[in-house]
Amino acid sequence: MGTATILPFSPESNESKKVIERYRQAYRVARTIADFSETAKLTGLVVGGVLVVASSLAGQWGWVRHSGFLLSLSLLACAPLAVLAGHLWEKVFQAQGCLVEMSVDSAVNSSPFLSNTQRSSAMFVRQELRNVTNIEAKTA
Repeated sequence: MGTATILPFSPESNESKKVIERYRQAYRVARTIADFSETAKLTGLVVGGVLVVASSLAGQWGWVRHSGFLLSLSLLACAPLAVLAGHLWEKVFQAQGCLVEMSVDSAVNSSPFLSNTQRSSAMFVRQELRNVTNIEAKTA
C-alpha cells in the first residue's frame, strides 16, 4: 500500500500572503457597509428636515391661495416616515456589515492556509479599521 505524503506548509508563502490580503479586503468591505449605515440615517434625517421646511413653505403659501393647507399637512405627515425609513435602513446596513464581518472571522479562523500568528494579524486588521473609524468620527 502506498502512503500519501503531505508537503510541509510554509506560512510565508505567496499564497498565504494573498489569502491575508483577501481577508483584509473583506474586513474593509464589512467596515464600509457598516459605515454606510450612518449615511442612510443622515439621509433620512435630511429628507425629513426638507419635508418639514417644505411643509412650512406650503403652509405660508396656503394662506394666500387656500389650497396649500392640504399639501402642507401631507408633507408634514411624510417627514416622520422619511426619518423612520432612514433609521430602518441604518439598522439593515449595520446588520449586513456585522454579518459580513462575522463570516470573515469564521473564514479566517478556519483557514488551513494561515498560521495562528497570521490569523491573529488578519483579525487585528478588523480592530485597526474599527479604531481608525472611531478616531475619524471623534475628530470630525
